[in-house]
Amino acid sequence: MKSFISKLFNRPISLPQKWHQVAIQDIDLLSIDLELTCLDPAISKVTSAGWVQGKNQQINMSSSRYFVTRAGGDLQQSPVIHGLTEKDLAQGAHVKEVINELVPLVPDNVWVLHNANLDLGILSRVTKALNLPKMTVITIDTMQIELYLQRKADQAIKPDSVTLENCRRRHKLPPVPCHNALDDAMATLQLLFAQLYSLSKKQPLILNDLLHTNAVQQFELGENATN
Repeated sequence: MKSFISKLFNRPISLPQKWHQVAIQDIDLLSIDLELTCLDPAISKVTSAGWVQGKNQQINMSSSRYFVTRAGGDLQQSPVIHGLTEKDLAQGAHVKEVINELVPLVPDNVWVLHNANLDLGILSRVTKALNLPKMTVITIDTMQIELYLQRKADQAIKPDSVTLENCRRRHKLPPVPCHNALDDAMATLQLLFAQLYSLSKKQPLILNDLLHTNAVQQFELGENATN
């Protein structure tokens, strides 16, 4: 898994021209979370997915989507952890249905994730298997922002210090239910809003302002993707 993840780091970022000088608060954001069977992008299966859009420190609840996905085989402890039953998974949507709803949201949204390398690694594999056309996704990773903030403050980084729950606690955000894809997507977007305020309390930030934190990343999905 380490070699797979290492390929995803340190890629040159080519931001679309339309976002070069636009404040992040004025960009359409799509916060997405996948619940998985394991942490290995090469073999992990998606058991559920959730996303919600936001802009200018506000969450658009009417845009929220949640899917339980059909999954079989060895699911390890994932269904138990995520509160899903065998019936839920058997009656869930095919992952292709989920991807088909996500694809139209690629061009006009910057995606927000907590550990983008994991979720986008899996989406890269799935979209290749579905033979979808190549597409580029720009992401903001709240986990990377938090790592940057901790290093900047000379704080010791413990193994669990950048979990979504602990990051939210550090920014004095209220606890939220864990292990539900939609809840986690909303929690991640709230965390980003808090982090942006911590990074710059007066001046609105643009995406280029986050490049030094390693939080802004570029991924390719679909056929011929080079991830």
